[in-house]
Amino acid sequence: MALVVAAAFVPAVAAATPWAFYNPANGNIHIMNDTGAPLANASILSASGRLTNASFMADLPGATKEGSEFPFAYTYLKFSTGLHNAGKTVQPGVPTSDLRFEYRTASLFDPLIQGFFGIPEPSSCTLAALSALALTGTVRRCARRHKR
Repeated sequence: MALVVAAAFVPAVAAATPWAFYNPANGNIHIMNDTGAPLANASILSASGRLTNASFMADLPGATKEGSEFPFAYTYLKFSTGLHNAGKTVQPGVPTSDLRFEYRTASLFDPLIQGFFGIPEPSSCTLAALSALALTGTVRRCARRHKR
């Protein structure tokens, strides 16, 4: 039981930091802001300049697109909370080591913070979903037994 509680607590602590993930097959970027407040800005940078072009940046509710630094960087100003699809803004096949995610919290004068950038592994996502499904089933089964 302690292991289940510890496993449930750790992701909740780490989840309060904005992060981005990249699909190398199609160049699509998703950015998550789960801080509870809009970010002053959120930027994706490519050290080798392998971003596509500003026209591929998705329009996000409440955010202002800033693509003047293409092909090396693009930025969303006033980046709202939640998970957002930024579009197919990276050339497919670019290694994650070439990409950076940076953001500022309350003001454009705040220091830049390096965010987490990763590639979700399908097997990890499947394993997490199956674990959550099994845990939900177990809780429901125990709740039904308790009602009797």
